[in-house]
Amino acid sequence: MGTDGARISKKLYNQYIKGYSTTHPNNGFDWQDYKTEIDNNRPVLLHIIDPPLGHAMFGVGYQEIGGQQIVELCDTWTMGHGGGTPHTMNWGGWYGGMQHYGVTVMDLGATAQGILVTGQAGNWLYQDTYYAPNQLYIQKHATDMGPFDLEITVLGGIDPINILEEVENLTGITWTDYHFELGYGLGQNFVSSQLTPGDGLSFFAGLENSF
Repeated sequence: MGTDGARISKKLYNQYIKGYSTTHPNNGFDWQDYKTEIDNNRPVLLHIIDPPLGHAMFGVGYQEIGGQQIVELCDTWTMGHGGGTPHTMNWGGWYGGMQHYGVTVMDLGATAQGILVTGQAGNWLYQDTYYAPNQLYIQKHATDMGPFDLEITVLGGIDPINILEEVENLTGITWTDYHFELGYGLGQNFVSSQLTPGDGLSFFAGLENSF
């Protein structure tokens, strides 16, 4: 969205181009956004429309000639990338009788840029160590029998992450059970993922029956 607002995710989303929406003409994916994706080797899916017809194409490059903003693309109607001479379209312009109006941005298989513990509730002590690109190791030191929550934030990426957890029982009481839940919020505000189907949270847990 350029400078018009923050993106929730930069990895997989659809968006109008800036200037297309009459309701929010200053919002949208702009030319600089497109160049940033291409410069980082991420093709952009371009959407064109002339109701009721529509089409999607891959934007794979760009040119800036005499102030013009020119998209290099594969139109999927012909073989390859224009047979050595790329197909082109002005940004926000027309192609094949249809107007450019939107994009789909994809960064599939992106790895995390960081996994951080950003909050806690409870009295336990802990240490955490991040191992790039997708693993967080947590050592918990249980000092009471109460619940203990950690809020973990993943910066970027859509690949699965690994959280390895080691717990030391310092309560003086023999444990017969230990379990953990995935969800949102800390302390009294915790909401289990079991109660919020479709929230995108899931995990595979190895079982260890000795303490």
